[in-house]
Amino acid sequence: MDLRALRKDIQNLPRISDHIEQFQENWIKPLRTNTNRRLPFLHRLPPAAKKELNQKVMECYGSLAVLRREENIQEKLRIYAHYLVDLKLASLRGDPEKAAMLTNRLLKDEFLSMSQTLTEIQELDKTVHLVEEQYEEINKLLEKHLSLEETIFFMDLPHKIYLYALLKTAREHQRIARDLGRHFVEMAKSTPNGRRR
Repeated sequence: MDLRALRKDIQNLPRISDHIEQFQENWIKPLRTNTNRRLPFLHRLPPAAKKELNQKVMECYGSLAVLRREENIQEKLRIYAHYLVDLKLASLRGDPEKAAMLTNRLLKDEFLSMSQTLTEIQELDKTVHLVEEQYEEINKLLEKHLSLEETIFFMDLPHKIYLYALLKTAREHQRIARDLGRHFVEMAKSTPNGRRR
């Protein structure tokens, strides 16, 4: 994939916070057994099940809060794409000082370190999968205590769409980071004096 297509993919990445808000609105908010009005059958859950449900919902809230903190990953990917274009231009113009400066920034900058961002992307992926596990656990808990009709009604709400959107966005982050890394390695190798020292 060339840099232009990669930049376009980065620009088209949906914001994680939008998916989180929709997921919370369509899944967690209706689950709050003390406050929901759209799903009155949740009030009929046994007290122990209500307590367990609220505990699991709070755990999921915590995981979603961690995801919200990873919002800056998309901005970093945009900056990397910009820097890679600049690195390519510096290489074409024969400007080894600028190439070395950009390479150094991508490798050693506190905020932009590629290795740090790759770690953040892996953490994002783990957290999204944790949310998916919590989602499955809560749905299994509800299936035990709700009638078939109530379960079908609840599962017809659009919450699964937003969970899948979160999973897809996390996969896209990984793919884009991998492609950016490939471009960076190719350019760093081909740039005279642009190699890491």
